Amino acid sequence: MVIDSEIRKRCRVNTNEEGDRFVGIKADSDDVVVYFPVGYHLPENEIDVKRDILHLFQVLAEFTDSSDRVLAMNKFEAPQSVDFPINAYLEVIYYFMEKNGYYMETEPVYKTRDRGNIDWAKTIQRQKALIQSNFSPVYTQYTVRESTPNENKLITHIHRHCVYESFSKLGWLFTPYMPEPPQIPLDIKRFIIALNDKLATTYNDKDKKLFRSMKAMLEYMDEKPSVKQFYFGTDYFENVWEKLIDRVFGIKNKKDYFPRTRWRLRKGKHKEKYPLEPDSIMHITIRYMC
Repeated sequence: MVIDSEIRKRCRVNTNEEGDRFVGIKADSDDVVVYFPVGYHLPENEIDVKRDILHLFQVLAEFTDSSDRVLAMNKFEAPQSVDFPINAYLEVIYYFMEKNGYYMETEPVYKTRDRGNIDWAKTIQRQKALIQSNFSPVYTQYTVRESTPNENKLITHIHRHCVYESFSKLGWLFTPYMPEPPQIPLDIKRFIIALNDKLATTYNDKDKKLFRSMKAMLEYMDEKPSVKQFYFGTDYFENVWEKLIDRVFGIKNKKDYFPRTRWRLRKGKHKEKYPLEPDSIMHITIRYMC
């Protein structure tokens, strides 16, 4: 388990040379290493290092796709795909830490009180009314509706599994605390069906985001049940850098401005060549003062 004081020791900056170009996180059951791109200056402060690691994950998640998330292996092996759902793992951790506990559904409980959230239908059925002189009923006690958390619901047990899995892999970024192990056996197929049902009947955006993240985690665990190593990142960070520059300085529909060449053949036909593709195109307006 990586503890807070060791986080900086687990970071390194690559050289961008052959065999040392990976940017992201590589981990197994014994070791975790975060790789930053060449040119990055590692802060001395642990808090700043944590912040930069999370920013790196966000950038990689937003600016890479399946073609970027590939690890170049040696010449005798095929490239290895990197499909670890890091945002799903982080979302489960964020939710747990924000709520200071697990997702729990509540169940209605009806009690007799002299005030509260009155359920008039049940009050009329269960409570005895006093009849006034004008024959109108008066109740001195009501049946009120209260809610109580039910920690035995399946959705809570699924969340326990996902929280434990998330902290096992990425919890070291936030705290040395390790949640308690799940209380029921892992049943991925059953859990995914339950999450699909919840997604179909849930309208709270935050809860829906949590359920989608839990589902993505379970699908990943189902595909790689015995793999202890996980990777998230790319050997082609130059593609990410290009997209970052384009986001800050570029314009929309830049393909409309790509320089193209066209060949006119003898028989009147035209042949268009592939366009030159600059990394970014920016409009600059210059105004002259007369």
